Amino acid sequence: METPLWKVSVANIFGAIGALLGGLLAFQLASQYQNQFTRLTLAKIVSSIGATHIGGFFNLLQVARAVGLDQVGTYLQE
Repeated sequence: METPLWKVSVANIFGAIGALLGGLLAFQLASQYQNQFTRLTLAKIVSSIGATHIGGFFNLLQVARAVGLDQVGTYLQE
């Protein structure tokens, strides 16, 4: 029994909206620590964590690597 395409599409749309809203909320909450991290570093951290929910643990590692968070002590340099 196949699932209709519209049901899958609706589920993906809700998932995408939830990921975007969750990322924005996480960034706002993380901005409380702006005296410790720059906004760019906070955005990188939040996007890496958000990537975990979308693509799993390996996606987190790849996004962190892509934005340069895989370097030891990266957040301390800024």
